[in-house]
Amino acid sequence: GPGKAMSPASEADFTTNFNGWNTSLAFNDSTWQAGTGGFGFGAPFESEVGVGGDLTARMKGITPACFLRYSFNYTPSAQLTSMRLKTKFDDGYACYLNGVLIGSTANPAVIAWNSPALSDRLDSSATTASIVTPTNGIPALVSGPNLLAFALLNSAATELTGSPAVDTTNTLLRSELEVDTVTGVLIGYLTTATRGNVNTAIKTAVGPAINATTDDPPQPAGGVGSAPLLITT
Repeated sequence: GPGKAMSPASEADFTTNFNGWNTSLAFNDSTWQAGTGGFGFGAPFESEVGVGGDLTARMKGITPACFLRYSFNYTPSAQLTSMRLKTKFDDGYACYLNGVLIGSTANPAVIAWNSPALSDRLDSSATTASIVTPTNGIPALVSGPNLLAFALLNSAATELTGSPAVDTTNTLLRSELEVDTVTGVLIGYLTTATRGNVNTAIKTAVGPAINATTDDPPQPAGGVGSAPLLITT
C-alpha cells in the first residue's frame, strides 16, 4: 500500500521533527517522500521497489537509516486468531504497530537518527520474505485507522567495492501484515489429514454413539483369553 519515507538530516532534526513518527497517526508527514509498496534502492532490488519508493537520493552515501510510515484501516468482522509480519529487507529493520514493537532484525536497542544495521545481510536472503508471528500484534491492532511504521537500517551509507572503487550499497524494505480470522465453526471429523493445507469437508455422521449406560462392567483384561464384552440395548 501507499507509504511515506524520510531520513533525518541530523540528530537535531531527528529530535525536533520526528517525535511520534512511529506512534502517532496525527504525525505530520506531509513533506515525506510518498511511495507505493517497497522502498529501497540498488541492484538486485529494483523489482521490489514500488512507484516513488527509490531512496537513492535520501540514503546512498548519506545515511544508513530511513523511517517509513504506512497507515491503513481495519474493520473487525470476526475473531482474530493470529498475525504474521512478512518482510523482505536489507540489512535490518524495526517494525511498530501503533507504537508497539512487533518485529525486528539486526537493530540496536535504541535507534538513533543514523543507526546502521548491526549486520550485513546477503542480498539473496532479502528477496525472500522473513515471517514473524508477533504475540503482541493482535492486542496492538485497533478498529479504524492504524499505523505500521518501520526503521529501515542499512549496514552502511557507503559500500565501496572493486578497483577502481564503486559504491555498490543497496537497501530494501517491503512488508505485508496478515491476520487470520475465525469465520465459522463446524463440528465433525476430518477423514483425511490436511496439515498445512485447506481442510477437506468434515464428516458429521460417524455412526451410533453409546451413552446413558446403566451398567458399569469391569474393564476387560485384554488379550486372547479375555472374555467378550456384551452390550445389550
